[in-house]
Amino acid sequence: MRPVIVMSACLAGRRTRYDGRPVYAARIVEYLARDFDIVAVCPEVAAGLPVPREPINLEGTPFSPTMIGVQSRTDYTFRVTGRLIEIMEGLLRQRPAAFVLKSRSPTCACVTPIPVYDAYGREIGRSLGLFARFIRRRMPDVPLSDERILADSAALEALARVALARAATPDQQETP
Repeated sequence: MRPVIVMSACLAGRRTRYDGRPVYAARIVEYLARDFDIVAVCPEVAAGLPVPREPINLEGTPFSPTMIGVQSRTDYTFRVTGRLIEIMEGLLRQRPAAFVLKSRSPTCACVTPIPVYDAYGREIGRSLGLFARFIRRRMPDVPLSDERILADSAALEALARVALARAATPDQQETP
């Protein structure tokens, strides 16, 4: 069985992005697919949100952000979080060697925190996306990166090397 890398579905070539535009990270996918099975995940689409959909911002506090639709002001937090819990349970069983997530996403931002706004649209802090926060809590030792970092060949090679070493270690420890 090959080791698993979990990737944002949009980066893996699926049209799941909020505006429906493709953002396929072909070079990253092709490089990693040589040694890993790629598991594509989009928490927003898994939660039943359509493509295309309205943009979503993080609001509230940086320590506990909510996902709010920019135009409708709909709070999607509960809907997406419920699905994230199910996704994480499945991923814990698959024992991913690494995650490659979409930068600047309200669910997937995992390297560079994105703005969190107050109800008036003023930036009050920054946070990682909700999925990235779940991963950090449940799988703190699993490497996370995004397509912007992995655009650098050395970073991509380093992630693959670390993920392969992690997969070869029989006693990977995830927090249940």
